[in-house]
Amino acid sequence: MLPSLANLQPAIAPVSVPAGTALFTENTPCQGLALVLEGEIKVSRGSGNGRSLELYRVVPGELCLVSSACLFGTQPLCRRTA
Repeated sequence: MLPSLANLQPAIAPVSVPAGTALFTENTPCQGLALVLEGEIKVSRGSGNGRSLELYRVVPGELCLVSSACLFGTQPLCRRTA
């Protein structure tokens, strides 16, 4: 674990997820904050026709900006507007 995270140990629970696992979905409350230690997370936005657009990737040491905004703003992820 990164030295700067050592003080957070009681408050965090590292998890390992298989590739392709959806951590969060659009229009649902955010359940946590993903900090990548290994691998990467692809952040994408779906469209009405089933396609998706990759917004960015989160790599080790980075936080997901979308989930951070959701947690601090108490709004669902990627709220769609008409």
